[in-house]
Amino acid sequence: MDFALEIEMTGLHRSKGLLAHKVRGMQRLFTVTGVEPGNYVVTAYIEKALMTKVNGTMVRERVTSEANKIEVFPILTLVPS
Repeated sequence: MDFALEIEMTGLHRSKGLLAHKVRGMQRLFTVTGVEPGNYVVTAYIEKALMTKVNGTMVRERVTSEANKIEVFPILTLVPS
């Protein structure tokens, strides 16, 4: 199974937010790096290849993990340095 990540941002609109990369050779592991401070919700999902019929319409099933909340803090600045 080939998983992907869905990242939602809460609060202000952010252009970068989090960077997510798959760990090579590990289909279920990702490295997630915070780029901008804020609160994020990260969910892993997989779209099933098989289509099923729901109310007369063909739909693709989606399997989703629990939501993981991540808080990215701003870079710490100490004054005086």
